[in-house]
Amino acid sequence: MLDIGMLELSLVAVVALLVLGPERLPAAMRSFGRAMGRIKGMMANFQEQMEVQARNLDMKERLEKNRQALADYERRLAGQLLADQEDACAKRTAANEAVHGGRASQATRPASTA
Repeated sequence: MLDIGMLELSLVAVVALLVLGPERLPAAMRSFGRAMGRIKGMMANFQEQMEVQARNLDMKERLEKNRQALADYERRLAGQLLADQEDACAKRTAANEAVHGGRASQATRPASTA
């Protein structure tokens, strides 16, 4: 943060003592300490809020990716199911034709109206 050594800190303390005087210096240091505490608290709160927002944004991006992946999977699965049903229907039709010699069975013949 600030690279203040012991010499600089001593110089600031002497100047503060000369400017404020020995009676006002302790009160001024307490006020300064409280203000620094509030500033640190506000900075920590701001940083926490920024991290929360970053996590929320990351979660939203992950959610959207997962929704896209799920939609793609559902489309592929629906296509595969349709292909499997068509294949099973074709096999049943071929088996039915093989059993009945290419003619329609009794159950599938339309009723004649005589």
